[in-house]
Amino acid sequence: MVTVIGGQGHIFGRGNQQISPAVIRRVGTAGIIVIATQTKLLSLEGRPLLVDTGDPALDAELCGYAKVVTGWANARCTRSAPRRTFPPR
Repeated sequence: MVTVIGGQGHIFGRGNQQISPAVIRRVGTAGIIVIATQTKLLSLEGRPLLVDTGDPALDAELCGYAKVVTGWANARCTRSAPRRTFPPR
């Protein structure tokens, strides 16, 4: 389980540096559950969730659309993209 961190919407990289590419590969993309509040997702103003694992191939695997759990029995589909394509504000 990972949470959306920071004002830019990182799910891997930044504050989740301790989750290495090797750990993510071992768990597999199907084993990753992303959680965030509706408020956090709205604060991104349509920007995608960001991944920056340090492994460009893994970043590409993690990109696309992901289910994000937003509350009890609530979820929404959100786009994710590699960090390198979206410069910080």
